[in-house]
Amino acid sequence: MRLFGINVDSLITPETRFIVTKKRFLSSFGDEYPSFISLNEDKKIIRELIILSKPFFKGHEIQLGYEYSLTSNVDGKLNSLVGSNKIVLGIKAKKMSYGITTELRFLGIKNKPSKLLIMHDVPIVASNRKELLANIKDFMAEWASITINNIPCIINGFEKVKIKVNTIDVDYASFLL
Repeated sequence: MRLFGINVDSLITPETRFIVTKKRFLSSFGDEYPSFISLNEDKKIIRELIILSKPFFKGHEIQLGYEYSLTSNVDGKLNSLVGSNKIVLGIKAKKMSYGITTELRFLGIKNKPSKLLIMHDVPIVASNRKELLANIKDFMAEWASITINNIPCIINGFEKVKIKVNTIDVDYASFLL
């Protein structure tokens, strides 16, 4: 699925009901970038795709504030990062009262950083760092058939998945994120 000329397949999961466009500030880059955010039925963030590079074609600028209602029964995995020369996998771990959780961050590089995919829907809870890394390795092998040895790491290749999405409605986003 393409929105404003950008492949947003990675945002699509069976739980995704909405995709919203907005700006996102990245402290590591020190600037605001346009982004696509996928939300579930309860408007909880599932995944984010942040576009770090300017569009090549005029007219492909992302229009902010739009909400796309959709349904799908397939996970788009890493499809949005197709065309990147390198994909760097990193994590952002969070310590909670019940253990350590994480979000996965995939940085697509095409001569310079071009896209950042952030996955908030990672089903991992661990009690320590070693267990967290082992669970991430298992998750990546099962979810995307990617073998990793360490984190951060460079992902060289991945399997592209065919996606079928039903777009139900396009509206101006009536809520603020």
